[in-house]
Amino acid sequence: MDRTNKKSRRKNNQLKKFFEVASLKSLSTTPQVAFRKSTQFEANSYAIATWLTKVAQQIAKEIETFPFNKSNLEKNISEFRKITKLAAKATIPKLKSLCSQVGVALVITP
Repeated sequence: MDRTNKKSRRKNNQLKKFFEVASLKSLSTTPQVAFRKSTQFEANSYAIATWLTKVAQQIAKEIETFPFNKSNLEKNISEFRKITKLAAKATIPKLKSLCSQVGVALVITP
């Protein structure tokens, strides 16, 4: 095995470990998350995926939730809408609580 191939294989293995995936082909640069980003700058999709992996996922892993329940999530859509009309200080704790009850870890970062 030549030196370049060995280095490439090592890098591939490190990236799979970092992103916690079995194959880099399964890595999405458009993860299933909602977030806002500035329109003033062009965002690199790999940088966003990296940030989400290391920050948001780590925070989400520490949030206790019930098992995900799509049916309960759908039943609570009107409640989510009501909560989002409240002041921010009241909204965030209520949203986090309601989300955890349906199996969603809500992560809010600055």
